[in-house]
Amino acid sequence: MESGWDWWELIKGGLLVVAALCGVVVPWEKLRRADQDRTKAQGRWEGEVDADRALFKDFMERVDDSIEQVKSDVNEVRTYLIERFGPLRIRPQSPLQLTMFGEEISERAAASQWVSRVVGGNIMHSVKARDAYEIQKICFDYAADPSHYNKEETTIIHGVAYEKGLKADEVRQVLAIVLRDAILERTGLVPPHKEEAP
Repeated sequence: MESGWDWWELIKGGLLVVAALCGVVVPWEKLRRADQDRTKAQGRWEGEVDADRALFKDFMERVDDSIEQVKSDVNEVRTYLIERFGPLRIRPQSPLQLTMFGEEISERAAASQWVSRVVGGNIMHSVKARDAYEIQKICFDYAADPSHYNKEETTIIHGVAYEKGLKADEVRQVLAIVLRDAILERTGLVPPHKEEAP
């Protein structure tokens, strides 16, 4: 009987060893699986981040392409407008100012000599007690009237208009801005500051 008891003790001991190992192995296996799950999750996360980066890169490339297309379209519109209407003489901002092309027309049309002659005349009575906007309107109306130019000035305006591919009225609008600036300065109102024109 003693040998049977040994077997029983041996089986019982073996079961205790198995139970002990299961107690260690099962938590270790759980840790190993948790680590594998974490690694898989990290891999999925990295994969998602990489996919997001690829999408963002693709999006930015499309934005860059779109910006380049907009620049191209703007240049085409600008070219069309210049071909259709000629270069801008007056910058459309407040207050109106001459562009570099407008300054060139002003010089070619001898605007300063015309303004010197006109400012000494009766236009100064028309602008008394007026604000800058009213003075600008008076100057545009005055410059638009061909009767306010002598024969030599009219010939110069027509020559500049022909040379630059403009209408005589467009040259007179440049003269109106020069006249306005001179009157604003003379009346103590400040003429617009000159900026670099495109």
